[in-house]
Amino acid sequence: PEWVLIQAESFIVLDSSDEWNCLVILWCKFEKSKSNLDQDGYLSAKKRPKGIGEWIKNRRSCTWKVPVKSAAHFGVDWNGWWYFIQPESRKSPSTNELQRPPGWRDASSILVPGQNGFLNVVKGLAVWRQNLSKAESRSAWNSAVEDVLWVLRHAGSS
Repeated sequence: PEWVLIQAESFIVLDSSDEWNCLVILWCKFEKSKSNLDQDGYLSAKKRPKGIGEWIKNRRSCTWKVPVKSAAHFGVDWNGWWYFIQPESRKSPSTNELQRPPGWRDASSILVPGQNGFLNVVKGLAVWRQNLSKAESRSAWNSAVEDVLWVLRHAGSS
């Protein structure tokens, strides 16, 4: 779909890392593979960073800048939402960490195609990256990218 290409172009320029480029490409392939489906699904807005909701209200514009006071706080909010929308099969019963179980493919609740679906996860990562200053550590963002990439690699073709 055209909207995927438009968003992907705005995402790809934000970071030159192989992981980020791979994530954007796999997300595009996922959306393309689901483009013939009814795309009325959506990811939960509960615990979603406020800026993502504002971006949606602004018609998902690639040029509208999501207001972020602090990249660190946005990252905490994004991570909290990412954890919240995960299926129970990824959540550790004893910690707030996500597991990466071998053979895991239970992603139907998070790999939701369309403009109200996984696009919002990728956009959240893009907003977080866009607001990181050169002096700020990218380790939390890199970890988030790695986890989203893991989901796309392990369940994106299901």
